[in-house]
Amino acid sequence: MGSIVTLSGPAGAGKETAWRGALRLVPEFKLGMSATTRDERPSDTAYGPTMYRYCSLEEFKELERDGKLLETDEHFGKWYGKLVPDPNEHTLLELDVHGARNVRDQFPDITRTVLIRLPEPMRELQRARILGRDPNMDPAELEDRLDRADHEVAYAMETGPDLVIINDGGPDKIIHELADFLRSLLS
Repeated sequence: MGSIVTLSGPAGAGKETAWRGALRLVPEFKLGMSATTRDERPSDTAYGPTMYRYCSLEEFKELERDGKLLETDEHFGKWYGKLVPDPNEHTLLELDVHGARNVRDQFPDITRTVLIRLPEPMRELQRARILGRDPNMDPAELEDRLDRADHEVAYAMETGPDLVIINDGGPDKIIHELADFLRSLLS
């Protein structure tokens, strides 16, 4: 039997940095793939393989009808869904906090949750990180993402994550904290 680890946190918290580094250190875990209706961004493949299967809305709805998506959510007019992982493998899923809770509810015996967040105050650092990925982001979308981040952190803390990583010491810190947690699930 494998294990599922969900990694959640607000936009700009460092989730992708953490999982990319941790998966290099703990190759027994693989990254769960997502389907999305959004366009590919240059940053999606800048540091290695993408975690997305890009598809039309019709293809996405077909995956959903066929039961191939674990959860779905709409963000800013685009659909995202996590493809169902193989329960016999060790899988890391990057999800929003609601998706993480849904996965934990569906697979309670094999799912562990990790929340990564920025230290307080985080708003300006988060704004800079989001704009670093998409400098042309619509200002209204940026504000929506920042407001959503406040809600996500509060919700995640209410649901009791197995591990909270505070991104206050640079990439090596968050990578090693996540990698250590993944290794602990292998023994």
